[in-house]
Amino acid sequence: MHKNNYSKYIYYLTLLIISIGCSIGAENPKSMDPVPSKSKPELIVAKGESSADLFSTGIDALGGLELLKVKGKRILIKPTICSSSENETRLSTNKELITRIISQLYLDGAWEVYVLDHSDGNWKENYKSSGIEKASKLAFGKILPVYEDANYQYIQLGGSKTVCKVHEMVEKCDILINVAHLNFNADSSVSAGISNLRGLLWESKNTISALNAETASILQICKPALTIIDASMVKFPNGTIHAYNQLIIGTDAVAADAMAYRLLNLDPEMIDYLKDAELHKYGKLNTDDIALQLIEL
Repeated sequence: MHKNNYSKYIYYLTLLIISIGCSIGAENPKSMDPVPSKSKPELIVAKGESSADLFSTGIDALGGLELLKVKGKRILIKPTICSSSENETRLSTNKELITRIISQLYLDGAWEVYVLDHSDGNWKENYKSSGIEKASKLAFGKILPVYEDANYQYIQLGGSKTVCKVHEMVEKCDILINVAHLNFNADSSVSAGISNLRGLLWESKNTISALNAETASILQICKPALTIIDASMVKFPNGTIHAYNQLIIGTDAVAADAMAYRLLNLDPEMIDYLKDAELHKYGKLNTDDIALQLIEL
């Protein structure tokens, strides 16, 4: 057996043994708002201090990764990676969360797991300083380069004249998992799940202008099978950082974003791109229309 494959085998065998042991001895999570037994939740909001544990518990409540049929598939994970100068404020996706997601994907039979974010500035330095590169490689995830023009393909957004350059792995991978960190942009607008997908594009000034006007249109070309929003630590425009210690998990990207806005005490029905997304049937804006389960660890 090849040395790298052997190391991978030992790593996941150990991880499997640990996970079985933890499941035997662990207390049952507290369900704050149980879903009727005949219905499965479509959206999970889990609260606790460990984002990694929140994911494991939350994805099980949602139906497990088998819901996505990951066995034998190539998976693309899109985290939020901030520039190296910002990482001390914990604006990037939680690195332990990334390790846990990749590990569970492989345990469920995924063939390859890739990690990609076209962040601002020096992408290599950003991958390192955020901890995402080390966290991904720890679980044998593969980091993808982002500043190679040859790795992008031109795609025209349906119903508009906007032409985007999209990373080729969006097309080559079978499943896209969006793992966004809930943030505020420089203009005080909220950056949740859908806007995080823009890190899969090579954005020119014209593309940025068009996407600002029609953010929801990115779901035409980059529609995630699973959206995870890391709301552990949120930095507000005035510089304060609030610990929400929550994780939103769902298969409906629009509903996940709507829940993120509600977490911040903002009305999602006042957000233009979410209204546009619902209008084009990309998902449900009114979270009252979906089966929601709240979990506290």
